[in-house]
Amino acid sequence: MILSACMMSIIICIADMVKPNDKYDKQLKILFSLMFILSILITVSKSDFSFHIEPIKPTSIDYSNNLFESEIANNIKKELIIKLREHGITVESLNLSVNISDDGKITVNDVQFSTSDDNSAEKIISANIFS
Repeated sequence: MILSACMMSIIICIADMVKPNDKYDKQLKILFSLMFILSILITVSKSDFSFHIEPIKPTSIDYSNNLFESEIANNIKKELIIKLREHGITVESLNLSVNISDDGKITVNDVQFSTSDDNSAEKIISANIFS
């Protein structure tokens, strides 16, 4: 393809140098441009030229939703830890899973915790999340 484009450019330059006068400059420019484009198109059509374009995935929206859910989960976790500490319960671990529906409702799917008093902690967590 590159070779044919170069050859066509050389031929066009030589033909441009040997033209008799400037009377038909515009017509020759159009003709040479068409010949150049045609030579490139013929070369491309003869070659096995193909490419694959990956479809664009909406990862940025998914990423922002996951980030938003994670931030909400962290905020709820911090508030629960404060509530548990107010009741004198030591929190060893607290993990929760949050989901945001299409209509904007926030749902706490799962709460896993380990505390110094799991029974009391369960009541406090239930009262604060599921009320």
